[in-house]
Amino acid sequence: MHLRDYDISQRYTATVRSSEPITAEDAEAEVRHIVMRVDDDFRFKAGQSIGVLLEEPDDFGNPYRMRLYSIANAPNPKSVEAGVEIELCVRRCSYLDPVSGERYPGMLSNYLCDASSGDTLTLTGPYGRNFQAPESPEANLLMIGTGTGMAPFRAFLHYLLDAQPERPGQVRLFYGAETGLERSYGNVPETDLGQYYEERTFKAFQILSAATHAGVPASLESVLEDNAGDAWELIQDPNTHVYVAGLSKIARVLDDTLGSAAGSDEVWQTTKRALMAQKRWSELLYD
Repeated sequence: MHLRDYDISQRYTATVRSSEPITAEDAEAEVRHIVMRVDDDFRFKAGQSIGVLLEEPDDFGNPYRMRLYSIANAPNPKSVEAGVEIELCVRRCSYLDPVSGERYPGMLSNYLCDASSGDTLTLTGPYGRNFQAPESPEANLLMIGTGTGMAPFRAFLHYLLDAQPERPGQVRLFYGAETGLERSYGNVPETDLGQYYEERTFKAFQILSAATHAGVPASLESVLEDNAGDAWELIQDPNTHVYVAGLSKIARVLDDTLGSAAGSDEVWQTTKRALMAQKRWSELLYD
């Protein structure tokens, strides 16, 4: 499904409340945590995405440009403030012109990263975009992500912490970053991942490595290999839901690793197809 295929007729006004970098000043790519307040009638579920609209004609003649961003928090039903608060994890992007060789800033990501407190934005959605948290507390969650692919998982954990604090289902998070500066949301031990669940139900593998293999954080590859047996055992449980987010190249690493754990690529691909058919496999990948 292409961005131009999304219905953008339902629009909302959002006001930026704060925008803070979560990477160091000398990081290769800046990532910002942006908090905004949206109109009262806006509603969303953990794991959904929103579209950010910019009134700028695109190459196809559309009057707006739109990009999807995963919402990085869960709804807060206890809030007494007007409007609905959402949080985004946005990486300032650029692209290389294949003809001229010049590098240009990504229009929407820079538009968001440059927004200041008090600025207003136009949003559309929300969209399911594959990621929906299962309602049953018995469900197991296996989450694998890199970079800003952490955002939907953060929303999942917020939702589970609030809605199912005593859930018996297992939670596994495999998260990798090319450098320590990219460990988005993984650097606040007082409030982040390690505080959400007891060790028996939640394991977070936050990985730090500057070495990469074919564009994939080598540490994520190694941690998947080291824990492939645990992941494969969990996948065979009919109550397990699998979520993959981040760089598209991690799909290959995941297929190779779990193919080995399953005994053959054929067994793994059969299992993966079954997960998809049962709507227990979701992925949100980008290049």
